Amino acid sequence: MRKMILMAVAGFLWKKFQAKRAAGTPAAAAAYRRR
Repeated sequence: MRKMILMAVAGFLWKKFQAKRAAGTPAAAAAYRRR
């Protein structure tokens, strides 16, 4: 039971990390081009 909870939490954090990285990349590229 505890393992399933850990897996769910890990998946949630991983999705959050992926979304943040995907959102941050275009912004960083735009800022780099503008410089």
